[in-house]
Amino acid sequence: MASIAAQLNSEFEAGRITAKEYSTSYVALSQSAMNSAVQYLLQKDQQYWQAELIKQQAIAAELAVVQGKLQIETLKAQTMQTRMAASSTAAEYSLNKMRLATEEAAINLSEAQLTRVTSQNTVDVANVALLGSQKGQVDLQVSSVMPAEVSRINKQVDVDTAQITRLTSQNTIDVANVDLLGAQKTQVDYQTNTVLPQEVTLSQKRVDIGTAEISLSTANATKTNYETQSLLPSQKAKIDKDAAKTDYETTALLVSQKLNVDEDTAVKQYQ
Repeated sequence: MASIAAQLNSEFEAGRITAKEYSTSYVALSQSAMNSAVQYLLQKDQQYWQAELIKQQAIAAELAVVQGKLQIETLKAQTMQTRMAASSTAAEYSLNKMRLATEEAAINLSEAQLTRVTSQNTVDVANVALLGSQKGQVDLQVSSVMPAEVSRINKQVDVDTAQITRLTSQNTIDVANVDLLGAQKTQVDYQTNTVLPQEVTLSQKRVDIGTAEISLSTANATKTNYETQSLLPSQKAKIDKDAAKTDYETTALLVSQKLNVDEDTAVKQYQ
């Protein structure tokens, strides 16, 4: 209504409508607005109650579903109860049969126990005699065997005591051996960490020297092979030549000397 009045005032002040048109338009617009408001209010309540009706119908439908499920569960429970009743009847029948069988077994057991008691009485008489014999054996063991057994146990105790003393001494020796092993381990660690690396370095140097000597020997062997294959044949030829010359000179000189000696001998014989 306020917006309608403002709109009409602006139109009236602008001179686009007259006072009569203003009143007519105001009445018409007011009636229209009132009708719209009343219709809105009526429809609003109607929509609200329709929505509530729908909600109630939905709740009623859910209740019907739940009621149907309850009826189904009730029928299931009744069926289960009927089955349990049938099973209970069968179980009672079986229980009665078992009771009858148990009573019959109890009667048989009583008869068997009576027979066993009668037999046990006979056995007890025999056991009394046997116990008398066993008592004699026990008296014999107490008077003869037990002292010997006590003496043997005392000897075993002495042996065990000696073994304990020996084990105590062995334990002392083992402790000393552990200390000795600790010292030996320290010495081995020192040799491993200090001496062995030095020996390894020295061995490596020796290997290097041996390698150098092998290389030198290889060079000398190569030189010797070269001299044997190249120089020695020429030297041998020269030696053979000198030897031939020496043999020749020796043979000629000896022959000449021999002739001279023969001449001197002949001269001396002649004189």
